[in-house]
Amino acid sequence: MIPLTGDPREAFYADLSDADAETAIDQLVDQRLRACVDRVTEPAWRSIPSTYVVCANDRAISVPLQEKMADRATDVRRIESSHSPFLSRPAELAALLDEIVTSRG
Repeated sequence: MIPLTGDPREAFYADLSDADAETAIDQLVDQRLRACVDRVTEPAWRSIPSTYVVCANDRAISVPLQEKMADRATDVRRIESSHSPFLSRPAELAALLDEIVTSRG
């Protein structure tokens, strides 16, 4: 297991209200290390169109690192949010995801 370290409020929920951040933090659990170290035999990005959404105000993963991870994606989009736009900007993220899906036909 990978234990939670550091301040999750700062890393994941910087643009949430204190109450919403506390609710989200209360739901965090350790993540299995296996998800980070298992070898992938056939990466999906090679055969399936993909989009990476860069979170411009992310404090958990720097923008340069996100951009590096996004290099293999078919498309790269941006959102002005911290690490958790599904909580801090759900309507904006939903609209962005809808635009991505509908643009692919």
